[in-house]
Amino acid sequence: MKNLISLLALLFCAQVWAVTMHELPPPNVQKVIDQYWVQNEICRDTSPDTPEREAKMNAGCNKRESIYKKIEATGWCYGSTDPDAATYQYQWMKCSKTARYSSQAISSKSKDASHDALTKKNMYCQKMGELVNHSVALRNAGISPEKALSDTNMMGTKTLSLKTRKETINSVYFNREFANLSEGVGVVSAIYDSCMRDWKPRYEPLK
Repeated sequence: MKNLISLLALLFCAQVWAVTMHELPPPNVQKVIDQYWVQNEICRDTSPDTPEREAKMNAGCNKRESIYKKIEATGWCYGSTDPDAATYQYQWMKCSKTARYSSQAISSKSKDASHDALTKKNMYCQKMGELVNHSVALRNAGISPEKALSDTNMMGTKTLSLKTRKETINSVYFNREFANLSEGVGVVSAIYDSCMRDWKPRYEPLK
């Protein structure tokens, strides 16, 4: 038992030593790192469903790349000394060949940007399918478009812009192409598939 306690104590001390040994970025670099994370959030917008929102997202991605280069120029990188480390294990650290290599998963446009774009489109199209399906259910239940817009069950689609939600509800309620639709998983799948093929519905203004 004493040996076990001693071993646990040694492991604890080793963990504390590892944490204290990790060098933190100086305040001037940390300030730039904070700016990086702000732009990273903008860049990873999952529903760029308006030209303005898409432009903001693209600008955020460009600023993120520019800021990362500034951080890297100070000798700091985002990565891990373990080339097999998962991204959640990455941290800001002094640049080395391994750390620079690991950081490419964050800073490389060719890899990261294409992954972001696919994720955004998938999320957007999934939400569109859910929005159409729920709008059909409300229409068939005799709920007005105004109440459909504010229905609490549609909270999951709030990542879509208000304009997109209004236009989609109008299509479901007033477009003949949607007149005979019944809610179900098939609707979500059909809208998702159409959306992924850059489907553009015809819209009418919400009254």
